[in-house]
Amino acid sequence: MRWEVWQATLGVIVGLSVWAGDSDRALSAGPPATPFVEDETLDATGSPRLEVAPARMPLNVSVEEPSAVEFDGPLILSPDGEETILEEPIWEPLVVEEYPGEFLDSECAPRKPVWFRNLSIAAGVHGFKGPSDFGQSGNFGFDEGLNWGAPVPFVQNLPFCSGLGFQLGVRGVHGNYSGNQATWAFDGFSSDRDQFFFTAATFTRRLERGWQTGGAFDYFHDNYYDDTDLKQARTEFAYVFDGRHELGFWGAYGAGSDQVTFTIVHKLVTSLEPNDVYTLFYRRRFTGGGQGRIWGGVTGDGDVVLGADGTVPLGTNWSLQNNFTYLIPKEGRGFGAETQESWAVSIRLVWYPGQLSRCVFKDRFQPLFDVADNGVFLVERGPTTLAP
Repeated sequence: MRWEVWQATLGVIVGLSVWAGDSDRALSAGPPATPFVEDETLDATGSPRLEVAPARMPLNVSVEEPSAVEFDGPLILSPDGEETILEEPIWEPLVVEEYPGEFLDSECAPRKPVWFRNLSIAAGVHGFKGPSDFGQSGNFGFDEGLNWGAPVPFVQNLPFCSGLGFQLGVRGVHGNYSGNQATWAFDGFSSDRDQFFFTAATFTRRLERGWQTGGAFDYFHDNYYDDTDLKQARTEFAYVFDGRHELGFWGAYGAGSDQVTFTIVHKLVTSLEPNDVYTLFYRRRFTGGGQGRIWGGVTGDGDVVLGADGTVPLGTNWSLQNNFTYLIPKEGRGFGAETQESWAVSIRLVWYPGQLSRCVFKDRFQPLFDVADNGVFLVERGPTTLAP
């Protein structure tokens, strides 16, 4: 009897041990090594159909191992080498189009509407002097303006037109609130001075590498001792290196002249026209989101012209923009040189309502040209004669 009890007890212990070992092996083995679950639902013909449950992929199969799970059209291969033909797709392809510039998870990824994204509004102070001042005192005052860029519609999918943008901008300039030496002797003219600039352009901006080009049209109205209306064209060609460095050329070309009349004892007439400018430049895009440029060249009359400009982000949507231009007359310090000298300096605060200020130059449709001002629209004066 005792031997039978001990024999029964030993059998129970061995059975429990075997059961525990099988359970451990089952748990360590993970889920079944097949991602397929048979569903006995019937298809349209009344035949059983096999459905696939992608959520039940085995845990020991990595999607980064193409040899483990293979998808080839409608045929799916399991890790066991079994084949299952899907009668209809169970997923839709996801297509993500690339936006030139930044990844979608970047803070510079486009989030505002395209008509609003590349708008900038600026206001600041300026000082300038040119041949229309007859070598007398310069001009100081305030200015305001806006500049807007966007992709050219309907052509982005055409050959050689991808990334083609356009821009429109205006600027108002006001100064000489207390008068100046150039107009005190003139008969019947106010002392203050108002100017209006308009710029329209098309361009292609490169973010990483390649040729960057653009062409602009500028209109200039000057209400001084007489009303003046002038026009010019501007071009820019540059090669972008590594997304940070640019070497290129920019030029300005006059498109006609205008005559102004004034009276100093006698009625006089003189002509004003845009100065042709040919320069080489180097532009640097900074890691903080700003950029700067230095340039130098000559005018069509042989004068030397130098300049620089820079934009520095301030806070979230604001930047500080600075520039200067200095034209050195070919006469040097000779007679009449002071009447042909030109210079311009400006400091402006710029607001970008559509995106972060440190991201504006990472957008390929950000305007390539600044709105014209007295620093890029240089004027020369012709001989003064008696009015007929």
